[in-house]
Amino acid sequence: MPAPAASPVTVEQLDPYRWRVPRTGGMRTDGLIFADAGLMHDLEGDQCVQQVVNVAHLPGIVGPSIAMPDIHWGYGFPIGGVAAFDEHEGVVSPGGVGYDINCGVRLLSTPLTLAEARPRLRELADTLYREIPSGVGASRSDVRLSPKELDAVSARAKQRGKDQLGTVGSGNHFVEVGYVAEVFDHAAATWLGLAPGTVTVFIHSGSRGLGYQVCDDYLDRMVRAADRYGIALPDKQLCCAPLTSREAQQY
Repeated sequence: MPAPAASPVTVEQLDPYRWRVPRTGGMRTDGLIFADAGLMHDLEGDQCVQQVVNVAHLPGIVGPSIAMPDIHWGYGFPIGGVAAFDEHEGVVSPGGVGYDINCGVRLLSTPLTLAEARPRLRELADTLYREIPSGVGASRSDVRLSPKELDAVSARAKQRGKDQLGTVGSGNHFVEVGYVAEVFDHAAATWLGLAPGTVTVFIHSGSRGLGYQVCDDYLDRMVRAADRYGIALPDKQLCCAPLTSREAQQY
């Protein structure tokens, strides 16, 4: 169920693409949202902005509670939320790490140009589909871990994750072929090998089945741990434990 409605969040524009949520109440730091004016208008009154505030309450947070342009309502943390924590005084929150542990995106550059790839796009798509395992139940990957290597997680997590190891996974995970249409930072683009017309591969993947189960296994433990260590939570979904604690190390 959604968290209880909170007071409107104050947001201050810093420049065309950055918005500050000033530190108030129990916040230990500011919030910082990367978005343009149109996106901020759409986010007005959205619970995900309150989640940026909530994350700023967590012990040991270093720097602002950040939200990227893909911000939307998540579990405790907003999706697109970023927070760094001090290794001695900080905490780990399963909801913050997420149900899809290690989910993320990576952009790879290729030696191909758009002019070289365009005549063979159908062949390229067919080859990618054939060579990259994906989807629920995909078991064509050659990557395998032994039960001994997975003993740190529950049997249910192992069962849910074993067939997706080495695959793109399911859900909204994808492999997208694109190209560089325009360069805004020439020095960075040169360093990364991203000249105009360069063909790129954008990969979005994560742990899905295994990650969901690991998160689920630890939520109740972290609720009890937060209470045990006297951590005041603005939202129960932010349940966490100090990084140096037994619960955090097990997680």
